[in-house]
Amino acid sequence: MNEFIWCLGPRDRWPEGIWRREVFDPFLKDYLDHFKHRSIMTNDFIKYLNEYFPDNKDLKLFDWELWLNTPGMPPVIPTYDTTLADDCIKLSKKWVSWDGQGDCPFQTSDLSSFSAQQVKEFVALLLHEAPLSQHKLKTMDKEYDLSSKTNAEIRFRLVLLGHGTVDWYQDVVTSPSDGAVVELRSAAWRVGG
Repeated sequence: MNEFIWCLGPRDRWPEGIWRREVFDPFLKDYLDHFKHRSIMTNDFIKYLNEYFPDNKDLKLFDWELWLNTPGMPPVIPTYDTTLADDCIKLSKKWVSWDGQGDCPFQTSDLSSFSAQQVKEFVALLLHEAPLSQHKLKTMDKEYDLSSKTNAEIRFRLVLLGHGTVDWYQDVVTSPSDGAVVELRSAAWRVGG
């Protein structure tokens, strides 16, 4: 049901008033009680919704065909919060644009607020760019200590990132002493071949 409500887009585009929690929750409870232990179709939901809210003019005018059966993207695209992704994109672009000369413009604190998912995304974004030089990769590891990460998804992307640079690959793949190397190589073999 949450997927259905989400796909309707911003609340200001929904049929007037019925999606407020204090109005919709009783409907939802009644709907679930009415259809429990049965298989239903979308039309059953629409019919029941219209019966439950018989006086709602906006609901009667709602274009179900457009929302449910028209190919392509929904007519209203929700606004997503991309703050976390934007930080990853900004940092990856900074690494790509750095020429590797002069003082290093990066600091350990660049990743200090990143979650593991963001670190994974940051490294994944770099995989979509031209390969980074061995110097950049080693500088990145010096600043962020990425080779000590134990998260398999991050380590796997690091291996892919440094695939063409033997020294980096050796440093990343052989650095842990806890046996993660064998698991990582095995995972890379299964995924790659």
